[in-house]
Amino acid sequence: MINSKINFLKDVLHCSLVAYGGPEAHYGVFIDILVKKKKYLTEEELLELMALTNFLPGPSSTQTIVAIGYKIGGILLSILTFLIWLLPALILMILLSFSANLLLNFGLNISIFKYLTPMALGFIIFASYSIYRKVITNKFALILSLFSAMTIYFFQYSFMYVVLIILGAIFSVVKTKTYKISIKDKIKPNWSLLATFVILSVIMALLPNIFKYKIIDIISSFYHYGYLVIGGGNVVIPMMFTELVEIKNYISQEEFLNGFGLVQAIPGPMFSFSAYIGSIAFSGENIFLRILLSVTSGVIIFLPGLILIYFVYPIWNNLKNIEIVKSSINGIIAVTSGFIFITPLLIIQKNNLDFNNIIISLVVFVLLYFRKIPTVLIVILTILCGTLF
Repeated sequence: MINSKINFLKDVLHCSLVAYGGPEAHYGVFIDILVKKKKYLTEEELLELMALTNFLPGPSSTQTIVAIGYKIGGILLSILTFLIWLLPALILMILLSFSANLLLNFGLNISIFKYLTPMALGFIIFASYSIYRKVITNKFALILSLFSAMTIYFFQYSFMYVVLIILGAIFSVVKTKTYKISIKDKIKPNWSLLATFVILSVIMALLPNIFKYKIIDIISSFYHYGYLVIGGGNVVIPMMFTELVEIKNYISQEEFLNGFGLVQAIPGPMFSFSAYIGSIAFSGENIFLRILLSVTSGVIIFLPGLILIYFVYPIWNNLKNIEIVKSSINGIIAVTSGFIFITPLLIIQKNNLDFNNIIISLVVFVLLYFRKIPTVLIVILTILCGTLF
């Protein structure tokens, strides 16, 4: 049992080292490593978790892999899962916060990472294909998926994800005419976790108004970013820029954009960007305090999402067996799949990817499809291509 948990944590580390490109690409990595290769859970179980975490505020891919850890080994393994998932990105962002300006001054050629975006696109295409095979089994699922994809394409707002998920659940329940709320097993939520979430949120809102210290204000801001965002790390970046750069001037626009460019070139959760900002904002402090503030900033942004997943997941198995919930899940999964399906098109448009980049994405998809090359080797080859060309 202990060996199996250690092996799982090794696979989590593997995921954390190759998961580029945001939650949609992360799902492609999870499907490849945790589902298809190691079979820690089925595709259906992963899809259910994706539906659940897309509904909850917070970093969805982080909540998903933490829930997988909880499923396999309980609370302790899930905490270790979170720490190992975050650690590579956290360490890299702290190191880059100390050396970014120096490296850029000495002509760091970030273009060696230029093919990481099309590589991540390949992971998303692979996730889309895998999800399509499991989810789109009838016309109703196809219609819901296309509807959510087109809506997100034209209305890219954070709240739209929640609206579409709720609509998907309602449409599915109405179609199946399943309105029963029969509970076979008694559901016992851990209300203390929900109370902790509410109390912490209130405290973090009040502290900056009581104590006028930059450190308290920044930590409070990162905590609130952690539950105000739905739809992945990319959604919270404009919020950070407006508040921390334009309004409060904690870091300069150049420092922010440099950090954002660098975070695109590292694996792991996009929320790790907060560690970089926390370090840069206190660049005048001594190195030990700066590292402490950076680690605190990098961790606290995840706290609200973790509390919420720990509150919901233990009762999830009971909740999903309630007939009306079971019926709504199909609609939620179909809508969630639409979010994944439309992402490749959005990435191509936003990054102006040319024909060569799209070829790289398709090559990555083929490699993942046949599973002949380890995922980490795909990342190395991608960086090598950026270096050579």
